[in-house]
Amino acid sequence: MEALEAVGKEKLSAVNEKGFVPDEVRNTFFRKLRMKSENRSCFECPNRNPTWISLTYGIYLCLECSGEHRRKGVHISFVRSVELDSFAPEQMVQMAAGGNGKALDFFKGNEMGKLSSSGRPVDYTSKVAQRYKAQLDAEAKKLCEKYNVSAKSSQVKFEVKPEEADFGFDAPTKVPSNTLSAPSPKDAGYPEEEVLQRGKSAPAVVTHTKPSAPSVPHSHVVRKADPAVIAAKPTGFVPGGKQMAKEIDFDFDFDDLETEASKPKPAPAPAPAAPTPAPAPAP
Repeated sequence: MEALEAVGKEKLSAVNEKGFVPDEVRNTFFRKLRMKSENRSCFECPNRNPTWISLTYGIYLCLECSGEHRRKGVHISFVRSVELDSFAPEQMVQMAAGGNGKALDFFKGNEMGKLSSSGRPVDYTSKVAQRYKAQLDAEAKKLCEKYNVSAKSSQVKFEVKPEEADFGFDAPTKVPSNTLSAPSPKDAGYPEEEVLQRGKSAPAVVTHTKPSAPSVPHSHVVRKADPAVIAAKPTGFVPGGKQMAKEIDFDFDFDDLETEASKPKPAPAPAPAAPTPAPAPAP
C-alpha cells in the first residue's frame, strides 16, 4: 500500500470530468509499484520491465503477453497500459491490492503459472482463477473504503464519451398491431372487373405475400414481305447480272473413256541389275 500512501487521498479524489486521475498521479503511482522486484518481469514470461497490466488479476504483462490476454476478451482479462491509458481511482486501488508476487504464489499452490513445478499456464477460465479474482476484488473493496474511494467498477472503464460510442444505428420502431391490415384486392393490383366479380360471388382471400407481377405472354413477330418487292426480285440468274454461271465445254465421248479404262494395266518395269564389282588389281 506504499503506492497509495505516496499518492495520498487528496490526489486520488482529484479526478477530471471523466472520472480519471491526472497523468502525473498515475505515473507516480505505477513508478512506485513497478520498483518492486516481483513486478519487474512479466507474469507470464521472463520478459523484463512490463508496461501493460491486467486489471482483472492485478498483474503486470509484457507487450506480447498483453496481446494474448486481449484475445481472451475483456470479460476474462481487462488489459491497460500504465503509460498510455487513463485510470480511475478504484482501478489504481485494484492494482495496489494485486501484484505479480501475490498472483504467482496463489497459482503456484494450484500447479499453475511459470513458478509451478509443472509449468502449466494459468487457465483464466478455471474455478481457481475465478476464486483468485473474487479474493482480489474483496481486498480492493476494503482498500476503497479505507481511502474513501467509490468502488463503482474496478474492471472495465473506458475513456469514451457516450456520444462517441454511437455508431449511427437507429433503434427499431415498433409498429402497433392495430395499424396492420391486409391490402384490398384493388390495391393488390387486380383489375376492377375482377374485383367486382369477386365481390358478387365470394369474399376474396388476400394473403400477406406481395402479388407477383402479371406475366407477359411471349409473342413471335412474323414479318410479311411486300408483294411488290417479291415480284421485283429475280428468282434466277439474269443475263448480264453480277451472278452469272460460267459456261463449260463438256465435249467428250463416254465410249472412249470406257475403252481406255478396260485396257489391261502395263507390266511393271524390271528392277535394274546390280553392278558387277571391278576386278582387284594384280599384286
